[in-house]
Amino acid sequence: MQVVGDTSRNHQTGPKVALNGPVDSVGEDVAVHVLSVLSKGLSNATRHSRADEIQIEVSVGREQVRLHISDNGDGFDRPAKVSGLVNLRHRAELLGGTCTIDSAPGKGTRINWSVFHQ
Repeated sequence: MQVVGDTSRNHQTGPKVALNGPVDSVGEDVAVHVLSVLSKGLSNATRHSRADEIQIEVSVGREQVRLHISDNGDGFDRPAKVSGLVNLRHRAELLGGTCTIDSAPGKGTRINWSVFHQ
């Protein structure tokens, strides 16, 4: 995925990426949001978390697309800026989906983003 390479170019280790299901079947109307969320989530992990391991999983089922991004970095209790995180949630809601962000200091961050597609 080009977005992964472009976003993590300056990071010391490349993210581990797993693609499951018919990824090419996702329509452009959904794919544009998936790529934007992936780019933002990965950018946050590479720039702010000081993680040495980042994992990305994209899973496509008959009706649902799921994106999971996790890192073993610093984590956070309250982020300094929330606008990017709010945007991830907003993009999920536009497509009838959900976005949860779990993080804790010293425990890394996990983004679970899931939407419906046809």
